[in-house]
Amino acid sequence: MTPMMTVASRGPRTRPSRKSRPKTLVMHVRVHIGMDHDPFQRQQRSATACTVSLLLVVLSFFVPVEVRGQQGPAFTAVTSRIGDEIVHSPTARPSPSSTQTNNQRGEVHHEEAGTKDVFTRAYVSELEMLPGTARDLADQIPDLLNCARADSTSRKYHYGFKAWQRWANSNSICVDVPVQPLHCAIYLVAVIQRNDSFSSVQTAFYSIRHMHNLLGLPSPTDNSLVRNVLEAAKRKLSKPKCKKEPITVGILEKLVDVKQHSDCLKDIRIVAMSLVAYAGFLRSAELLNLKRCDIIFYESYMTVFIEKSKTDMYRDGAWLLISRTRGKLCPVSWLETYVEAACIDNESQEYLFRNLSKCKTSYVLRKQNSSMSYTRLREEFIEAFAPFVRDISKYGLHSLRAGGATAAANNGVPDRMFKRHGRWKSENAKDGYVKDSVEHRLSVSMSLGL
Repeated sequence: MTPMMTVASRGPRTRPSRKSRPKTLVMHVRVHIGMDHDPFQRQQRSATACTVSLLLVVLSFFVPVEVRGQQGPAFTAVTSRIGDEIVHSPTARPSPSSTQTNNQRGEVHHEEAGTKDVFTRAYVSELEMLPGTARDLADQIPDLLNCARADSTSRKYHYGFKAWQRWANSNSICVDVPVQPLHCAIYLVAVIQRNDSFSSVQTAFYSIRHMHNLLGLPSPTDNSLVRNVLEAAKRKLSKPKCKKEPITVGILEKLVDVKQHSDCLKDIRIVAMSLVAYAGFLRSAELLNLKRCDIIFYESYMTVFIEKSKTDMYRDGAWLLISRTRGKLCPVSWLETYVEAACIDNESQEYLFRNLSKCKTSYVLRKQNSSMSYTRLREEFIEAFAPFVRDISKYGLHSLRAGGATAAANNGVPDRMFKRHGRWKSENAKDGYVKDSVEHRLSVSMSLGL
């Protein structure tokens, strides 16, 4: 007997329910194999059955098994996912229920899409006129546009623009760019009503602005109506900034006094990280990304290569010099002690500050070459400094960078060297890290000759 495959289709079933359950079309496939005892034929039938089963599994990813909410004959839609967009087959037609509202309003709305789909819809007439070679080159523009900003920035604004698309779809507003200024202003009002922070409104505003600037289209955010709504949100929702307190030399001395006689790798590491971050004005990401090959020790100082930084858009890197103070708070000596205790090779490409594994009463570095997480670093910072401050909630990882910057400013370090050492791009950003001493603030009124 030969293998036989039969396809049985069962029409919509009606089951009484309190809720109007959508009708369902279900496709069943049954494979019957004869009971011949010939081993050769049985082997062929098994192979055929496996092939049919594999084919059905593959097709299940492309053909939906259930089509819900149909009125009349069902339809088949084949979709494929490319990046952030959904590409529908030209033969697929939407269900009447999904377009009923849009048809009543005389509008056509699109699902939320990525940069490629927004670009295609914005320049649809121009793209249709291009020859084949030029069209292939034009298709590469959206991928290049996503590289125009840092990954974190592009990701943030990408999610922000998708939030606008979801809101517009839910309110039957066209999502095509350029967005109408009135629609943009209404969307910002909706964001203001459901959030109590100005940062959410700011993200929504600049997400729409980013997409329009990226595609070279006039942005609704340049309209005075939209900008005035943003300004009103700033006045209504803004709250006083609570900056973290800077770590002082006195706090670091207390930490070192407790840890300096310890042989525990965990204690040595937190002291070395704190002193290096303080002396180098390091951000937490810069500290965690340090590798052993980025450090060069000299007799009177060490050099640290910062491969990537928040303000280094083109990843040129920067060399940082930290002096060997030869005291108990010397960051160079403590880092050398940590490298030796952790048994890190001088030419190693491994991260300096990796997670630890506890072995009985000691700690060892994990062999997996991945840096500590920000969360774990913050936990160790709080655990180490909590005994030496009144309220640890007023301190954070940025307190080390702010502490070093404050000490340098109050000790008269020239602004140019101060700014270069901290890798700041603007004067406002630099000054925001400095907490002037009482003596420097009193010197202003003391110099008035009163």
